[in-house]
Amino acid sequence: MASHPESAATTAGTAKPTALMRYGVIGLLSILLLAALGYTWARNSRLPAGNGAPAEVSSDRDYRLVSKHLTESLGNDDWRFVRWWPARKMEELHRRNLEQMQIDIDDLEDRAAKTSDEFKVPRDLMRAQAHNIKRDLEKTRERGPVSVCRIQYRTDSNRVHDRLFIVDREDVTPLSEGAEELARPEFPESETQSAPPAGSRSG
Repeated sequence: MASHPESAATTAGTAKPTALMRYGVIGLLSILLLAALGYTWARNSRLPAGNGAPAEVSSDRDYRLVSKHLTESLGNDDWRFVRWWPARKMEELHRRNLEQMQIDIDDLEDRAAKTSDEFKVPRDLMRAQAHNIKRDLEKTRERGPVSVCRIQYRTDSNRVHDRLFIVDREDVTPLSEGAEELARPEFPESETQSAPPAGSRSG
């Protein structure tokens, strides 16, 4: 049976563009995949795992909680790990906190007792405040000493921040200035875990 050159030429002409289209789609998909991988790498390499903390620090559960808190609270400001002091129970801070709460209760109750019936509204307010502090006092006593950790970190402005945080289960709360003054002596400079030297790999 004789072949038809016109038919063969038409088939070859059709197959060639189809092959080119197939290779073109594959090439386009490869470019898109490389672009996606490049974006992911750039995003993840912007701050290394643990924000530059060594493996023994980044594996600490308390550090991971504080790291998450800083990342969420700082928003667009990147931060880098500098030094870390593991969490410890603040026995002295707990004792002083209980003492201060009891002092506040006694003061409010004493002032309320000395307030005449003529000032019933402020007297009732003082009694209500004393009652609320009593409730908090019992909760604080039952909970026991809180765990506090210390961290130094550097922000984009190259400023080094030195903060203390309460870590309670999954919650992280910055210490107030007054509480920091009491707790800071519990974190001597000799008991820190520092960032690795420049050029070394960190976990």
